Amino acid sequence: MVGRDFARSTRGPVDTCTSAKLVWIPFAKDTVTVAVRSDSLLNDGVSFTTAQLGDICSCAETTHNGVALTPLLPHSGSGTRTIFLDKIGLAEARVGPCVYPWTQEKRRSGAGHRR
Repeated sequence: MVGRDFARSTRGPVDTCTSAKLVWIPFAKDTVTVAVRSDSLLNDGVSFTTAQLGDICSCAETTHNGVALTPLLPHSGSGTRTIFLDKIGLAEARVGPCVYPWTQEKRRSGAGHRR
């Protein structure tokens, strides 16, 4: 009997050397969205357009309605980051220096970046 391994992934294999040996079977789909801290002045039902999110992540827009923005993205190379940037139409090379890395490990420990 052939062994079967399963892994959770946001996207299919991108490694061309092993992708011929792997079978990608999506059985659930992830969604990405924007999160705002509960104590933020932006937490009043604000809705950003994809163009605004692109401007925020490229640091072209650093405030919104007078509120300073501190954009966080998952680490470079992650599937979630890649999908989010694709959805807002922003190339990785255009992510600005105002964007801070965010990881699940920081979230779990409560040590996420705050400004």
